[in-house]
Amino acid sequence: MRDIIAVRTSAAPEAVWEVLTSLEKIKVWEPSHGLPFVAHEWSPSKGRVKAGTILRVKAVPWTFAARCAEVERYRVVWEFTGGPLLGKEAWLTRAETAGSRIIKLLEYEVPKLRDRLLWLLLGRRIHSWASRRQLMCVKRLAEGGK
Repeated sequence: MRDIIAVRTSAAPEAVWEVLTSLEKIKVWEPSHGLPFVAHEWSPSKGRVKAGTILRVKAVPWTFAARCAEVERYRVVWEFTGGPLLGKEAWLTRAETAGSRIIKLLEYEVPKLRDRLLWLLLGRRIHSWASRRQLMCVKRLAEGGK
């Protein structure tokens, strides 16, 4: 499966990149959906995202784990290492005439039948909603908001 969500911003790609790779700023936008049953944990917890950074997300009924596999200019790729999904999630920034486009690309499969049914019935919708909220928060932070 493949899900793509994107938003345009007036911010320069460098400003978006700062928001996407600063662990302090990620702690603002990653949980920006405000869901009470979701908890995030990063290792390391400070500094910049780099290859090997670990993210754990506890979301009833699953726990997801991802490792940052790639960080290059305007591209951060996370590989799922635990939980119901196999695949990767990429955060991309593309320069445009009057700012940037921020893109979240999720390429995955859900191998277990029970998890696949739950994901298709509920998880995918919640993830899409949360991703839109995250993108809007990244946009706001990159444009200088709080």
